[in-house]
Amino acid sequence: MAKYGPHRTYKVHQIKWNMNPKDYIFDHGDEKARTNMIDYFLTAYGVKIHAVNQPLFEIRQKRQNIYLPPELCTLVGIPAKIRENKKVMADIRQSLFQKPHERIRSIKELNRMISDSKEVKEWNLDINLEPDTIEAKVLKRPQIFQPANGH
Repeated sequence: MAKYGPHRTYKVHQIKWNMNPKDYIFDHGDEKARTNMIDYFLTAYGVKIHAVNQPLFEIRQKRQNIYLPPELCTLVGIPAKIRENKKVMADIRQSLFQKPHERIRSIKELNRMISDSKEVKEWNLDINLEPDTIEAKVLKRPQIFQPANGH
């Protein structure tokens, strides 16, 4: 789902590793003005693209393909193929309902896997392996009262 403008939902066909927002130039508008993706999103939506060399998502549409920077997208839903696989769904449920110490361990492992990836090294990114800590208070579970007559 796009995190700008009308928040449309798209299906990503593939990642275009050889394209990026800085170099991708296209025609837009009635005048078919040529612009790059960075200037387009800033002008059209007031959104600044920070990672100018990130690869682009390719979205296949009937008239023409469109390309979106991943930083302006968010993952939503679970694809049907995954929903049909009972083992995968059980793994997803297990990861969603973890105890706090298990969740911290999972986050650290994910951070480690991401920091070891080829792309992170190519982009010279620095990833903190330790999650941030905050002070918080655990609230008591509220009691909910419902009138006997249902109103």
